[in-house]
Amino acid sequence: IPLRLVGSEMCIRDSNLPDERLSLFSCGHIVPRDHVLGAVVPVGPKGHTLEFTHEAWQRPCLLDELGNVLSNYSNIVPHGMVVFFPSYASLDLTVAQWRKTGMLDRLSKRKQVFMEPKDAKDVDTILRQYASTVSTPPPTSPKGAMLLAVVGAKLSEGINFQDELARCVVMVGLPFPHSQSPELAERLAFARSTQPPDTHSSTDPGRDLYVNMCMRAVNQSMGRAIRHSADYAVFLMLDQRYGRDSILMRLPGWIRTQVQVHERFGSSIKAVAQFFQQKKKTK
Repeated sequence: IPLRLVGSEMCIRDSNLPDERLSLFSCGHIVPRDHVLGAVVPVGPKGHTLEFTHEAWQRPCLLDELGNVLSNYSNIVPHGMVVFFPSYASLDLTVAQWRKTGMLDRLSKRKQVFMEPKDAKDVDTILRQYASTVSTPPPTSPKGAMLLAVVGAKLSEGINFQDELARCVVMVGLPFPHSQSPELAERLAFARSTQPPDTHSSTDPGRDLYVNMCMRAVNQSMGRAIRHSADYAVFLMLDQRYGRDSILMRLPGWIRTQVQVHERFGSSIKAVAQFFQQKKKTK
């Protein structure tokens, strides 16, 4: 009897069972297709390539461009924006640069900025403040709030940002696990060792596992939004690597089918503006 898996293709890729014993069944999302917009954004407004590798977080010019990107989107996204960073270290480096250049103040004039706390006891307080600002924005923040969060941390798991709390979810870079971790090295080596020696395949089981670990974290973070059939949101993927087929195919189907890869930053702005204009008319 074939084993039937419910979910994405990543379920199959991490299995050691032969293909003839597997079949895939994937359900669609409860929301209509026009309630979701996905956008891969490979370049910023000043033409800088967006690729947030581990080394790139040390480049002030790229962090400045990220600030410009979020500033532009915050002008057209209503209510709440949740921005996910790959790690606390990348978030800290970015905020330090923004404080130095004044970008954090400029962002705060468009949306009140909140940051995920490192202490778990402060999470509820930050969430209450964020939700309050989104629902009743003060005069100095007419377009709601922006929450800077971390993939795999407290706000990416088990918390629902439905309706106005997350009209836009932003993924900054790809949260690949640290490649120098001894534990990760052992996991990848084990994955490679389980491939039958007579298998004539060009795929690398270790590499597949490495990419799947990253994309599970991405999909879990993006899944914090769209919590019921009437909900809607934009999903922005800020990194040129999201445009690769190997990455796109690992997105959940309900987002993947609605993704546009924008070669120019301006076209993504236009698409996002049209999406929210249409939702405003419908409402």
